[in-house]
Amino acid sequence: MTDRLWVTMSCVSRDGTLLYNPGGPGLPHLRRAVPTVAARYDVVGRDPRFVGRSTPLDCHWPAVGIGSAGTNRGTFDRTVRLAEDLASRCAGQRPVLPHASTRNTARAMNAVRAALGERRISYLGSSYGTYLGQVYTQLFLGRTDRVVLDSTLDADT
Repeated sequence: MTDRLWVTMSCVSRDGTLLYNPGGPGLPHLRRAVPTVAARYDVVGRDPRFVGRSTPLDCHWPAVGIGSAGTNRGTFDRTVRLAEDLASRCAGQRPVLPHASTRNTARAMNAVRAALGERRISYLGSSYGTYLGQVYTQLFLGRTDRVVLDSTLDADT
C-alpha cells in the first residue's frame, strides 16, 4: 500500500507548502490551472492509497458513495442495503480494508507535511477532498495555515 506523490516546486515568493486534493486521483496540473497559486506555494498532490496510480483497490461497486442515512426509515434502509452490497463486493479485499479510511489518508498527509519539514501546511480540496481537509484539520489541530474547501460534500445526502 503506497501513496503516489507528485510535487510542483520553484516558487518566486514562497508562502509555504500547499497540499492539493481534487477529490479523486491527484492532478499535477495545478500550475497550469492556477498559476498564481503555483507561483506562491510548493504544490504537493498525491494519489492516496487505493486511488489513481497508487496501490489500487477496486470492489467493482457502481455507486460513488453511500452518503448519509437520511432522516427517515426508508433512507436508512437504503443506506443499509448499499453498505451490505459494498461489503459483499469487497470481501476479497478484507486484509487491506482497515487501511482504507479517510483518517488514514489524513495521517498520510501529515506524514508528507513532516517529511517536507513544514510546521504547518496550506490545503486546497474539492469534492471528497473537502471532507479529507475537514478530517485533517480535526486530527491535526494547528498543522494548517490556509485551508480552502471548494464544492464541499453535503453530509446530509
